[in-house]
Amino acid sequence: MSEPQNTDYLIDEYRTLREELMLHMKQEWQVIGASATLAFVVVGVFAKIDDPVAYQLSGLALQMLLAPLSMIYTHESFAIAKIASFLQKNVERELTGLSWTTQHIVALSRFAEREKEHSWHERVSNVPIRLAVILYFSLLLVLSWALPFYLAEGILPLSIALAMCVPTVMVIFNLLKLKAYNEHRSEWDSIWEELSEDQSWKEPPRNPSQSEKS
Repeated sequence: MSEPQNTDYLIDEYRTLREELMLHMKQEWQVIGASATLAFVVVGVFAKIDDPVAYQLSGLALQMLLAPLSMIYTHESFAIAKIASFLQKNVERELTGLSWTTQHIVALSRFAEREKEHSWHERVSNVPIRLAVILYFSLLLVLSWALPFYLAEGILPLSIALAMCVPTVMVIFNLLKLKAYNEHRSEWDSIWEELSEDQSWKEPPRNPSQSEKS
């Protein structure tokens, strides 16, 4: 493939997208840190309140935090998938010497293949980060159900239990989406490939009145 003429523009685009990519990755870790901190705060606060109703609401309070945080983390991960795919398919292949995203993705896939040959304890020490995040949020979700039963000594009204089902479903839905990260990334790869081959999207939209006259 020939070297594009406007390489300065591509380099600026590469830098901008790389900065945005790193920002989304930073925000992922901020969500993890915030969820851990807030979980400790909720458990600590409700454990000190001497009120049976507060005990019963402790799990719901924790879930009201987990639902949006899991949604934000999934959104940040999918933004990373979209940007990384664009960099690989549309920018790095056009610029000689810029291939970190492409090589990183290939290296991860080869690393995963080699992991299959290792023993189970070696695999556990190298669990993929998003799988670890799914397990992390799942444990917090289990904690949100166990907490009111523990504090309220097994007494949980049906109304509160039904209310807890709503954020529980939201968290599970977000975790299932996160589990499909690789499929989501592949979809973006296909979309960028299609747009690269079909340049009709660059054409300005036609004015209906002009098309009728022609």
